Amino acid sequence: MPVPTGQAATAGAPSRTSSLMLAIVEIEHEHAMLAERLARLRDLLACAPGQGRCEACDALEVADCWDAHTEFLGELLDLMHSHFRVEEAAMRRLDATPAEQEADAAHVEAHADMMERAVAVVSLAKLQEERVAARDLLENWLREHIDSHDVALLRRLRRATGAVG
Repeated sequence: MPVPTGQAATAGAPSRTSSLMLAIVEIEHEHAMLAERLARLRDLLACAPGQGRCEACDALEVADCWDAHTEFLGELLDLMHSHFRVEEAAMRRLDATPAEQEADAAHVEAHADMMERAVAVVSLAKLQEERVAARDLLENWLREHIDSHDVALLRRLRRATGAVG
């Protein structure tokens, strides 16, 4: 049986350019999702309007709220982990200069470091004030990470697809 070649052989597979364009869309969408989740966490941790203290709630409300915080923080960590895997897959699809390979390695290392620190901070946050501090740290880490690594990755992805910006 002959082996398919040429255009017919790749008709079902996405082109490298379309794959990279999808990565851009996915990364930007996930950045927006992470920002939305952090804003939602800010609301969740406000507890009593204007007070931000659990003392305003009865024991059942506090337990329900605490369970919701715990579940939400776990989902946020899962989203971060998934997002980092998407970025790393996009990096592997790019042709890279030696300097870009170094930047990619630092980017991947930053993902591992951030996940390790985020899991530790979230697991240690037993009081509401500690969870607020954990949220603030996650927010700051993600903002710094996006500014220091993801902007450059998105620029490289756009350049590889021929998109400007």
